[in-house]
Amino acid sequence: MEQAYDGTTRGIILDTGHGTLRDGPGWRSIVYFKGCNFKCAWCGSPETWNRAPEVLFYDDRVKYPERLSATCARGAMRMQGGGLQMDRARCDACKAFSCARCCADGSVELVGREVTVQDIIHDIQPFRRAHSEYGVTLSGGEATLQWDFYMELLKACRAHRLHTAVETNGSSPRLPESFPLLDLVMCDLKHMDSAEHRRWTGHGNEQVLENIRAAARAPDTDLRVRIPLVPEVNGGPVLERMIEFLLPLKDLLDVEILGFHRMGAYKWKALGRPYQFSLTQETPQNEIEQAIMKMTGAGLCVVRS
Repeated sequence: MEQAYDGTTRGIILDTGHGTLRDGPGWRSIVYFKGCNFKCAWCGSPETWNRAPEVLFYDDRVKYPERLSATCARGAMRMQGGGLQMDRARCDACKAFSCARCCADGSVELVGREVTVQDIIHDIQPFRRAHSEYGVTLSGGEATLQWDFYMELLKACRAHRLHTAVETNGSSPRLPESFPLLDLVMCDLKHMDSAEHRRWTGHGNEQVLENIRAAARAPDTDLRVRIPLVPEVNGGPVLERMIEFLLPLKDLLDVEILGFHRMGAYKWKALGRPYQFSLTQETPQNEIEQAIMKMTGAGLCVVRS
């Protein structure tokens, strides 16, 4: 029976990517939802935290400061000390985004746009027709924060016979409600100690662990637990505790180790936020390999991205 869905349901996304072989099996599209309840200190996509559209300001790209200042009706961009300064509080309260629309030098970027479920399906169709099997991954941000949009989009994907996957932080108590619409759940496991998890993400991990257990036992839904290996956060003994937690579920999931990187550091600066990992070295490949060996040696199935 064909799955019914409401194509008019609206949501806020960052962007979509099409025709990729990552973040799920086979050729697929990725929908990046805007809005995230976790505030991971190492996050590579901090522009997804705020659900509302907002601007990134790249001060090193400004070529026409006076012109750019004149486009801001709220006075968030002002000429001071011979240069252009941004008042981020004023900017964040703006809904006009005239600076981004009038910017001619690439120094201001508007991120976030409202779309409908049908808009997404329409964008996917040309790529879907090029492949006998095609999939969609709902990513973020955290897709489950826009619950109605998330569920209707999953229903639409099922109606169009698309493989469905979600990348999630596992924080929603309603996540299991969506398992019947998902072929693959990719859930992050960032730390085993709830207090430390809260320190680094802003939230405890109890719901995450509960959802991992539930996803592992969900019929017809595969589970991949993704572990971001972040220096000084979750290596060593923390990794051992993760293995202990996952071992009873070893036949019901696979694991992926993700190395820490600083590729999103420039976005923190463009959002006016301090980035505490600016001097932290990226996870060495040999440490990733050691973590993989520990997990496979314990009997866990590890996949490589």
